[in-house]
Amino acid sequence: MARNDATPAGRLLDLLADERRALLSGDLAALPAYIVAKETLVAAVEAAAPDQTMLERLKKAAASNQALLDAALRGVRAARARIDVARNGGATLNTYDAKGKSATYGATRPSFERRA
Repeated sequence: MARNDATPAGRLLDLLADERRALLSGDLAALPAYIVAKETLVAAVEAAAPDQTMLERLKKAAASNQALLDAALRGVRAARARIDVARNGGATLNTYDAKGKSATYGATRPSFERRA
């Protein structure tokens, strides 16, 4: 992979490319390390005032990574919801009849039989 120049903007572009690879490979554990590094490099980029072309490249790379981060978050939330359904037995519906007696319909909590 070709690395960009040693300017703060070039290093930030490289970091965003590394973050993208981590996102695409599903390496979510690596993501927190990118936060601090990006904050540091963004401050350095602001101080260096790069040209408009480089700023557009950075903006495009950051927007692309943000879309991947959003998708990863949706995936984690969906997985968590599936795990909750598996643990809790899914959604239930509580209703009342004409006499006020309640009834529950739907999945019941999973139960395990324990034998000694």
